[in-house]
Amino acid sequence: MTKLACPDFNLVDDPWILVVMDDGSTREVSLKEAFHKAPEISCLTGDIPQQSALVLRVLEAILYRAYYLANKDVKTHPAMIELWQTIWKSGSFDDMVIDSYLEAYHGRFSLFGDAPFMQVPNLEYASKDKEYDPISEMITDVPKPDKFLFSMRAKSGLLRLSFPEAARWLLCVQGYDCAGIKTPVVGNTHAKSGKVHAPKGLPGIGWSGSIGTTYLEGDALFETLLYNFVMFNESQGCGDYFGIEDDLPSWERCANSHDVVPFVPAGPASLLTVNSRRMRLVTDGENKAVVGVVQCYGDIVRPTEASKSETMTSWRESQEQQRKLGLAAPPLMPCTFDCSKSLWRGLGPILSSSQEAGKPDLRPSVVRWVEMLRDEEVEGLPKTTRVHAQGVEYGPQSSVVANAYDDALDLGDAMLRTDCPAIRCAIDTVSCIDKAVDRFVMLVRDLEKVVGDRRKDKEPLAKRESDDIRERAYLSLDPVARRRLRDFVDSQPPAEYCRKWREESRSILLRLGREYVSSFPAPKFAYRGDGGKGQTVDAAWRRFISGLNRDLELDSDR
Repeated sequence: MTKLACPDFNLVDDPWILVVMDDGSTREVSLKEAFHKAPEISCLTGDIPQQSALVLRVLEAILYRAYYLANKDVKTHPAMIELWQTIWKSGSFDDMVIDSYLEAYHGRFSLFGDAPFMQVPNLEYASKDKEYDPISEMITDVPKPDKFLFSMRAKSGLLRLSFPEAARWLLCVQGYDCAGIKTPVVGNTHAKSGKVHAPKGLPGIGWSGSIGTTYLEGDALFETLLYNFVMFNESQGCGDYFGIEDDLPSWERCANSHDVVPFVPAGPASLLTVNSRRMRLVTDGENKAVVGVVQCYGDIVRPTEASKSETMTSWRESQEQQRKLGLAAPPLMPCTFDCSKSLWRGLGPILSSSQEAGKPDLRPSVVRWVEMLRDEEVEGLPKTTRVHAQGVEYGPQSSVVANAYDDALDLGDAMLRTDCPAIRCAIDTVSCIDKAVDRFVMLVRDLEKVVGDRRKDKEPLAKRESDDIRERAYLSLDPVARRRLRDFVDSQPPAEYCRKWREESRSILLRLGREYVSSFPAPKFAYRGDGGKGQTVDAAWRRFISGLNRDLELDSDR
């Protein structure tokens, strides 16, 4: 039987990236088209929202390498800013710079062949009983076969993937794959009893799953790519991101290792494209679709060694890792997102930097970079900046993806200045609103006591009911918070602006409170519940108002 030649599908020339054009239409473009038409493309999209960040990271790695190879003489920070501004003012990328790079490494962007993109050629499972896994193993939102009853996907649609789909899901596996037991591949030395576990002390999940991916968006892909094209970070513990000679993306390294390797990134390009898994896509008998995948652990990043290279996440100092590793100072660990909270409720790590001498700036470097560009008074920067946050949340032992995060927020220019009191004022306001929502939940609990809750639960409200009430409050407060953060510009007096924000929030919670009071069947002054010890609707309402004013730091004028 004649062996089929490898399919001819190259990411440079063949459409695979899902984008939204400026006319609102969705289409697939190649890598070359993505750069050539970047001013006409509104944004990246994907089969799931989280794919957009992974594709963006690949595009950013190409920018780092293409412009470095074309500008090796750019070594100082003023020269880097000048290069960035030259690209920005031109309104498009230099086709010659991009095309020269893509042609030089054209073969490394083939999805199949001797050096497949982000894969290992000829990778095979060690067991003769298993040739490959079904493609459902690549798709984040598909459960295991025995739990397929609970999936919204049609089972018949998971037998094959087109080459463009396979390319996008390949990035998802490399970025977000779960930990847990893997099937050994030939050449893997970590297998025990026919199983491979994550290396001890290292995260088993993909690198993008270890961080809270934070990137900035413009009105077009061109602007988005430039906002995240961070060339340096002058804060302590960082340094240059542009011009690192040995900072190679995964396709330039083209490693054929089948084993698990602790990976220390040389710079952003290598970390943006880290191969967290050893992988190989398997095609059908006609080379028309992908029907399976071979995968195992690959390059594992130690989070404490990544803060100098990762530009798209916030950081925190970890005393736990300091004790565990016996370090003199606490190392930095990436922050992730709480999937139960909107982005505006977790702005602290993204916007707030330490003002203490000798302390590092823990904000994402992309945020610090745009702040620096504003300080340089770069022409054409908008008054508002869109921050997009993405990530996933894992279940027990990180063996399953339990939830996904995707939220975006427009921020006024006052929110991107370290020395601006507006940031501290906004973060304090969000903290006050959190307390006020808790106060609202307490009001509902008090009302249930008044009408005489006869359930056997010790708590007046079950946790699920409390969560529903809390969620309703935050949904009502959400539009106000987003508008206030969007319109928070330098010309606004922070204290007065945030006071009005808190007043708006109080009005919303008072309205919700009145709705709950009117829905309860007890007379306003009737003594009910609590053994008749003075609990009334009126008393509960007065406690709510006074507590609300304290929580929101407002005068008691209602």
